[in-house]
Amino acid sequence: MIRAVARFVVGAVLVGLMAGCSSGRHEPPKVTVPPSAVAESPTPSPTPTGESVIDPSDPKLGIVFTKMPVLTGDAAAALNGLSFFESEFWRALSTGKVDPIFMLIASSDVQAIVQAQVDGNIALGVTIHGTLTESVNITRADAGTAVGTTCQDFSGVTFTNAKGTFTAAEGGIVDKYLFDVTLSRPNGAGWIVETYKGNGTC
Repeated sequence: MIRAVARFVVGAVLVGLMAGCSSGRHEPPKVTVPPSAVAESPTPSPTPTGESVIDPSDPKLGIVFTKMPVLTGDAAAALNGLSFFESEFWRALSTGKVDPIFMLIASSDVQAIVQAQVDGNIALGVTIHGTLTESVNITRADAGTAVGTTCQDFSGVTFTNAKGTFTAAEGGIVDKYLFDVTLSRPNGAGWIVETYKGNGTC
């Protein structure tokens, strides 16, 4: 029976996957986190003005955002910060490298989550390909703090280990996963993801 863990279990690290045995098939890879294709380290982008929402979808990287909400002002700026973080998180997972940009866009606790997931996949010999589809939203925001969510769909993602390549569905990942996020903007600078916790499915 294949046991699926999804992406951040019990409030911290859960982007895991498949463990156990499959009947009559190769054993699917055990994963600490799911992501896609190698790309060069990004150049930090300027702090968004917050006047309008930016869609940072990057099919070459393997991340596509859907249902971008219509927001303005601080909420739009916070959403742009969150979606930029999500793109860089996916880049780290798909390349196996955590870029120093995270020191500017995530708290030390969230940086540790990203690093742990990347290290877990490396230790298990798992690489990740395909496309992650996400929807992001900001539910509350002011000039210095924000609260939001991200809903992640792994149906377009595949995982490879020494035994073969497997789809998310073959590994038991069939749901979309919800994460609650808080952000801050110290001294009016760029947005930082302060907390990042799994909250079931979406």
